[in-house]
Amino acid sequence: MSIYPKLATFLAKKSYRFYMNTRFVTEAKVSGATLKIPVGNGIGLNLIDFAQPSVLSVIRLLQERGYTGVFLDIGANCGIVLLNLLSVSREIPYVGFEPDVHGAASIRDIIRLNDLENHQIIATAVGSQPGIARLSSNMQGDVSATLSLDLRPKQMYGRGWDVVVVRMDDFLEGYLSGKPLFCVKIDVEGFEQAVLEGMANTLKTHRAPCYFEVMGCKHFVEGTYDRAYFGGELPPEEIARLIDNRTRNAEA
Repeated sequence: MSIYPKLATFLAKKSYRFYMNTRFVTEAKVSGATLKIPVGNGIGLNLIDFAQPSVLSVIRLLQERGYTGVFLDIGANCGIVLLNLLSVSREIPYVGFEPDVHGAASIRDIIRLNDLENHQIIATAVGSQPGIARLSSNMQGDVSATLSLDLRPKQMYGRGWDVVVVRMDDFLEGYLSGKPLFCVKIDVEGFEQAVLEGMANTLKTHRAPCYFEVMGCKHFVEGTYDRAYFGGELPPEEIARLIDNRTRNAEA
């Protein structure tokens, strides 16, 4: 790797203005694989050290057990799961869904820069019904962006915009055409139940492994939640709402 990507990475980490107003390509090596990573316009620094042990262990375990087919990445953000997948194998087909067009563009660049032929990104959200929904966010590529404020306080978001929502059962009916699913990863910041409802037939047919998060509420119960992250002190009624909704979501 030449000196410029190293220098640009250093400057981007030091200067937010530089990070927001430049674009460059750097490289990362993991498990013997060299991957090109786009950085700039406020997206990509978190991709440089992309290794996520929990994600890698799931991918490797499924490989060991003989799973094959398409890796579905619902809530793909800027491409960190794709990079983890590539560090294990470039041969597993990948389809990502990301409603934030800036995040989707980052993944498109990863696919283009690394000459990937069986990988694609679709700039839409996924839910229980097709239509239009409001994506709440703070910045382009926001990892906390969500279509649902049931599990998140509204005050933590500064902006939002309308995005297209597809129902996964409808989309995959024609796309898969008998192809198996390697894994379904879902990270949609509290919108997981709607995603699962919209792909119930797919999961019943393919019996695919699912990997997703469940938001806890311990930090709200104990009052130890990050005030800066959640937009300041939360009113007692808002804390009660979040605890109730997160508890019911986990039980569902």
